[in-house]
Amino acid sequence: MPTFYVDVSLTIEADAGARIVAIMPAGVAYRSDTTRAEFREWLAGIGATISPNPPHAFRGAFRSTDVDTVTLFVTK
Repeated sequence: MPTFYVDVSLTIEADAGARIVAIMPAGVAYRSDTTRAEFREWLAGIGATISPNPPHAFRGAFRSTDVDTVTLFVTK
């Protein structure tokens, strides 16, 4: 059940063992609403991992933001 953030990436034709990496808002890792809870369950089922990024990791970016983020790793 891909969701609003990574649905396109996960449908891309890729060689076996290819890795898809996505930067996502941190809320996907902890919010308890149905959409995010089901998304985490689906990710666990495909062996994906979510790793937190340092707080304010994109504060100095070209399009600066203080939104906390996580990195999603999926191996096809």
